[in-house]
Formats: sequence, structure tokens, C-alpha cells
Amino acid sequence: MESTITIPTAEGMRIKHVKALHELQQYDNKNPFRHYCMVVSHLSGRSLQYLYTRCHAPDVVAAYNASIKQFDRLNNQFAKLSDKPLPKEITINGSIYELVDLERPNVSFIIDSDMSDFEKDPVRLACMCYIPKGTVYGEMNDAEDVLYPIQSRWDDFNDEFPLITYLQLHAFFLRRFKKSADAYMASQRLVVKLRKALSMIGYFRLTSWLKKLTSRGVMYSN
Repeated sequence: MESTITIPTAEGMRIKHVKALHELQQYDNKNPFRHYCMVVSHLSGRSLQYLYTRCHAPDVVAAYNASIKQFDRLNNQFAKLSDKPLPKEITINGSIYELVDLERPNVSFIIDSDMSDFEKDPVRLACMCYIPKGTVYGEMNDAEDVLYPIQSRWDDFNDEFPLITYLQLHAFFLRRFKKSADAYMASQRLVVKLRKALSMIGYFRLTSWLKKLTSRGVMYSN
């Protein structure tokens, strides 16, 4: 019984391989071999049926160990890039895509972001952040049809968008969330201080206005 299992290198990992990364975080010591097969399946593209029926157990274990080694390399690469600026451009299948202005996204981007479930569809995040060069996110024609919809690049991004760049995107938004959370907590402390000061002079009506003021635009503040 001959079988072939090919594990991509850290440099060769793409968004479609993020499922293997998620699986690594869900190790089940009651059924470890199924866990090995799940990780190898997500990375190699081989079906579980193939791994169960065409492969010897030592081959699957060897492929799993190779997967761990490559993820360790990916982690080391990510550690060097996590706080570096995102690539301004990226070329996929001969097409050039450029990074949208994540510091000041337009309304279309914000609406799509609010309506997205990036946990279920991680490719969508990359498709939103990188758009065809020279275009505007959410740009429409005279009939109000989106000119460059996410679906038009989804397959290419799924197969070719580097996983390391996807992880950089996550790191960017995590830093942004922390910054927003810190700003929010600071604003809440400010509200408490102002409320105490205002209560001394009887301006209770201003507290509701302050609450609205400090809860506005937190996620997109600079």
C-alpha cells in the first residue's frame, strides 16, 4: 500500500492551512491519532478517508511531526514580523493587490467588517484588507454593483495568500483592539472623574452626554 503525504513548508503555508493551526489548539488526548490525522489532512489536502485507508500509522505520525516542525518555523518567522508594518502590496497569481488604509477605513469597509464572521471565513479578512491595486474598497458602477467584490478574489486568496501575512493582519487588529480597549477604559475613568466634579456643582444633566461622547467611535479611533 503506497501513499504520499506532502506537508508544506512554513513559507508555503496559505490561509487554507489555518484550519490545521486551529486543530493544533484543540488537542484531544483521548483520541490523539484522530487529532494527528486532522492536522495532516488540513495541511496536506489529503482527505481523512485517504489517511485512514491508504496510509500506515507511522507515515501519518511522521507527517504530523513534520507539521509541528513547520509550524514552529512559522512561529519564529511571525515573532520577527508581528510588530512590523503590513506589506503594502502583495502579488497573487499575477495580480497586484494593495493594502487598504486600515487606520482610516471607509464606510463600506466598516459596514462589511461589522457584517462579517472572520472566524468562520478567515479568507474574507484578507480579501477585505487587500484589494486590486488602484481601486477603492466598495467602489460601485452606475448601477450600484460592487466592481471588485470579495467573491472575485476569494478562491485565489484561499489558495495563495500567505499564512504569515494573514497572521500579521490578526496581530494588527489585536494591537488595534488593545489600543481601543485602553482608550475606552481611560475614557470611562475620565467619566467617573468628571461625574464627581460635575456633581459638586449640580450639572447632572451632562453625565448622559458624556457617556455618549466617550462610547462613540472607539473601535476606529486613531
